[in-house]
Amino acid sequence: MSSTYNVDVVLGSQLGDEGKGRLIDILASKYDIVARCNSGGNAGHKVVVGDKSYAFHLIPSGILNLNCIGIIGNGCVINLQDLHKEIDTINNTINTNSEDSENNNYMNCIKKRLLISDRAHIVIDAHKEADAARELQKSNSSNPKSVIGTTKQGMGPVYSTKALRVGLRMCDIFLEKDILREKVKGLCEELESGLGYEIYVEQVMAAIEDEIEFYRPMVIDTITYLNMAIKNGSRVLVEIAQACLLDIDFGVYPYCTATNCSVGAVCSGLGIPANSIGQINYVLKTYCTRVGNGPFPTELLDTTGEQLQVIGKEYGTTTSRKRRCGWLDIPMVKWATMINGSDNATLCLIKLDVLDTLTEIKLAVEYKMDGVVVSGFPSSLENLAKVEVIYETFEGWMTPTIGIREFNDLPENAKKYLKRIEELLGIPIKYIGVGAERSAMIQI
Repeated sequence: MSSTYNVDVVLGSQLGDEGKGRLIDILASKYDIVARCNSGGNAGHKVVVGDKSYAFHLIPSGILNLNCIGIIGNGCVINLQDLHKEIDTINNTINTNSEDSENNNYMNCIKKRLLISDRAHIVIDAHKEADAARELQKSNSSNPKSVIGTTKQGMGPVYSTKALRVGLRMCDIFLEKDILREKVKGLCEELESGLGYEIYVEQVMAAIEDEIEFYRPMVIDTITYLNMAIKNGSRVLVEIAQACLLDIDFGVYPYCTATNCSVGAVCSGLGIPANSIGQINYVLKTYCTRVGNGPFPTELLDTTGEQLQVIGKEYGTTTSRKRRCGWLDIPMVKWATMINGSDNATLCLIKLDVLDTLTEIKLAVEYKMDGVVVSGFPSSLENLAKVEVIYETFEGWMTPTIGIREFNDLPENAKKYLKRIEELLGIPIKYIGVGAERSAMIQI
């Protein structure tokens, strides 16, 4: 039987913060369901619609489109209080013009259109505390560069307790109280909270009990729901949090996230078959950024790097940390496209306008080590830190692109730069971002 390819994917091809939320928001109107398959409140997607700015962390950002059902899959991890607050914040941010009854109905339906996997694991405060304590311990060690730069949202600890099989899942919060308490005890024993043991267990129990009725209508078997929807012809758009170079297996380990954030996470984090996956929409900036420690081969430690940071407003959605900036790194992106596929793929390049005032733009085209071209991407970060980066240099276009909506209207030098990226990656460019607003996107 041939595949239906009803599931498309948006995937970051760099080190995160590529602007996936904007593309998701644009694409979502073509889909019936938007789904998150990995990670938790450490993710950050920013979407600007008119004069409203939305900061998404765990809710699929495509839910801003009225006809979409949002799904938080089994591969995600959830802090009950944080997600509750995010739902309320998104509701309150939506325009509630009293003359717009459709918008008012939409505001009241965010919760009704959000479904959460009963298999998703729960983040408790002790996970966050353990995360922060490890970072503090590393910062006070003899090697402060060992600090990972996590968001302190408890991702490493919660995925650890999941692997140790002592985690709490969303289905557990609806169990009888005594059974739930035993599960909470098992988790707290593993985390060894600094509070008096029994006191802390009761605090966790009280926090969960406060949220049970809020979540009851949303928690379902999303795996069966999704598979039935796909079988019946529904189109699904999957939002993969973070990016391939932050994947715990394929990324810049250990300066990465605690989970998989490549295409394989679509199957493991949503429970849908691989033969349903169709188009992969790679998102990348026209330069490169990252937060936290770790090697960054194309990093600019000069005024150009500062210029990219200021003009690009390179601050994290979740943490507000400054992002390190550098030239676009083709070997890095090629690694991502090799792992995730290129046959049925497109490129979305974000923030072309940030380069508008640069007289010269560089593009990293390959790595060399001891004079030999590096194939693939170095697994050893010690080796990654030593690579010689080979660049191609382009003349800047020195004119605004922010109001342009057609590719042919772009400056010639901008088109040359973009065409070279397309040529090196062997994947067609479909979208080019030239501003923060939803409408500031050139579609080819």
